[in-house]
Amino acid sequence: MVSDVNVSLVVGVRPRYYEELVRRCRAGTTLRDFLQMHAAPLQSLLGDAWGDSACSVWGQKRPPNYVLCDGDRIEITRSLRVDPKVARRERFQAQGKRRAGLFSKKPTPK
Repeated sequence: MVSDVNVSLVVGVRPRYYEELVRRCRAGTTLRDFLQMHAAPLQSLLGDAWGDSACSVWGQKRPPNYVLCDGDRIEITRSLRVDPKVARRERFQAQGKRRAGLFSKKPTPK
């Protein structure tokens, strides 16, 4: 007897915005099969970024032959445009040395 499993598909559409879709698929469906079945909606949500996006299950990278379980959360994320270290360094330089960081305000004496 073949049963169905519920899978949540979360797509990072743009910064700080995501779409969540709940889909049913047959038990034994692999991650690759699931993504091929839902390629059209993903293409419409991600547009040109679809080719650069990464896929994980519950935040962990999984191989394409991973068999989906009931309640799995598939996450499709866009690639980073800027390296976080570079962005932090640029923000720090723009703010100036005296205004940034933990010790930007000197403690007031009591």
